[in-house]
Amino acid sequence: MKNRGLSALVLLTVLYGIPALYAADPAPAGKSGEKSPDPGPTIKLPDLAVMKFAMSTEKIDRHKTILLVRIQNIGAAPSGRTGLIVDCRLPDQENKHCPATSPPPRFHLPALAVGEARDFTVPLGRFLPRVGKKDRHELRARVDTGVRIQDSNRYNNSKKLEIVY
Repeated sequence: MKNRGLSALVLLTVLYGIPALYAADPAPAGKSGEKSPDPGPTIKLPDLAVMKFAMSTEKIDRHKTILLVRIQNIGAAPSGRTGLIVDCRLPDQENKHCPATSPPPRFHLPALAVGEARDFTVPLGRFLPRVGKKDRHELRARVDTGVRIQDSNRYNNSKKLEIVY
């Protein structure tokens, strides 16, 4: 009776490609008795990061303050071409886009070698109304928003800056 069950399992595995329930050779055990993971091939990926997102002046001046953005490839492989978006939202007003910023400024980011960086500048006045109303503005610099390239860490692809104007 035991042999019939085993024969049926082997037959199903051969005919239908159903994987066997038990591995023929268990993986070697580590020191603590657990199976050691299969390292497999390591894939080297780029990692585009927003390294800097700051204002050029400490005090906000709609006409003089510039936003400084630095994107760097801190990964282990060259990146592909992609883009950078700098946008502005009003969190206290249902997170609406700031006036006159739709669509937000977009920049072409060429392919970057490992360790290479590019700097971008955007006039802050592009996002602010002529007269300030003491509204909170949330500015964000985001790289590769369309997920055009594989990236080893998507959590460093944006930075935000909050100002009151």
